[in-house]
Amino acid sequence: DGFGGPGYLIESEVGRRLHLPFTVSFVDKRRARRAQGSIFRIMVAPAPTLDGVHTVFGRILEGQDVARRLEYYDVLESATVIRKRDHEYKTVRRN
Repeated sequence: DGFGGPGYLIESEVGRRLHLPFTVSFVDKRRARRAQGSIFRIMVAPAPTLDGVHTVFGRILEGQDVARRLEYYDVLESATVIRKRDHEYKTVRRN
């Protein structure tokens, strides 16, 4: 719902991936080059205006029909990471 969070921020990696249909990206509300730890968007259409601004960190491979039907305040009950990049993910504690 855009409130709360995990207590940390994840360093942004903007510009590396495009906002294509069914990609998932962080929302950087502060534009501080640190992505929020828990606010994200699921793209159902291309969004080139977000390329280079927000970090794309995943994509939906199965259940795309479900993603199209999501509405505000729907709850994500589960997600499975099937491939993780092998670099360290640096976090910054939120004050």
